[in-house]
Amino acid sequence: LFLPKGVLHNSSAQWWQRSKLVDFLDEAYCGTISFEVTHLPSLDQRRWWYQAAETPRAAWLPSPQRRRSLLIRLLRGTLFMPFLRRKFPSTKWFGIDGCEALICGLFRLFYRSAQHGVETIELGM
Repeated sequence: LFLPKGVLHNSSAQWWQRSKLVDFLDEAYCGTISFEVTHLPSLDQRRWWYQAAETPRAAWLPSPQRRRSLLIRLLRGTLFMPFLRRKFPSTKWFGIDGCEALICGLFRLFYRSAQHGVETIELGM
């Protein structure tokens, strides 16, 4: 358990109340997101993941405009698949069924890569 400095020690009190600490840990480790980091060889990498898990979920929420753009990308990808099935019924192809969230992840990866000067990205299956 890697709690950032200042989490257990509150400026207004020496220690948090037990109920508040339990609520904090419940939100961090008993939510809908899970991850496995024990296989990572670097302590720094594991610590980064633990600290990310212990960051309050409110800090993760994108702005309403960003959420709307994510929804539009998901809808485009989801609605594009039935179109391809109708347009090319006899063609064998691999769809994105079950991996719709990958669309948003790849878009963000490409966007951030371009910000850092990457000019070419090659993907393979």
